[in-house]
Amino acid sequence: MERDSCGVGFVCDINARASAQIVRWGIEAVKNLTHRGAIGGDGKTGDGAGVLTQIPRKFFEKVIKELGYTISHIDNLGVGVFFLYEDLEDKIETEFIKEGLKIVGWRDVPVNTEAVGESALKVMPRIKQLFLDMAGVKVEEREVKLYLVRRRIEKRFGEEKVYVPSLSSEVVVYKGMLVAPQLDRFYPDLQDPSYESAFCLFHQRYSTNTLPNWRLAQPLRLLAHNGEINTVQGNRNWMMAL
Repeated sequence: MERDSCGVGFVCDINARASAQIVRWGIEAVKNLTHRGAIGGDGKTGDGAGVLTQIPRKFFEKVIKELGYTISHIDNLGVGVFFLYEDLEDKIETEFIKEGLKIVGWRDVPVNTEAVGESALKVMPRIKQLFLDMAGVKVEEREVKLYLVRRRIEKRFGEEKVYVPSLSSEVVVYKGMLVAPQLDRFYPDLQDPSYESAFCLFHQRYSTNTLPNWRLAQPLRLLAHNGEINTVQGNRNWMMAL
């Protein structure tokens, strides 16, 4: 019987029907995996928790209108989530413009800082979303273009200045240095009835050989795991030592 490692799983509609219920079930499920995570000395800071869902287009269509932005069609929406440690918005935009992508606008992701621990709050980045209009880009080319932009951003600025939890025309990640019961309290977006998805991948982290960090929370951009993929750096160090 398993006794350690992270808590991970998913909920989905096998007929690919998006609903708020799927998201609620996913959040309820990860809350039931709190025992598979760890909590800091302040009693509130977690090793990390989060969810990966489809882009909730109905929800973001409402948000875009409320912000006074315009988009050709909601099906052309691309969403980037950014953990910012410096004011880099203008410089980040230039990387998208180089790739010929249209900026719709930035959004400060609503958060409830009272839901997190003191230790997590001290190192919390600014959390922002960037909306893109992918009209004119073939559907099969969109993820490739966004991948290339993300890699350029990472190489130019480094993870100490900016981390990109997700940048996609298909999915979005909400995660942080949390314990699972804090997740939808910290991110009110997840409680909105118009936030719909056909699947919800969830994760509660148990940190072993790395210290808790906002960017190390999961899900990652494509998956969530309960193994030690974060030992890649250790393997590289061993190879260098040979």
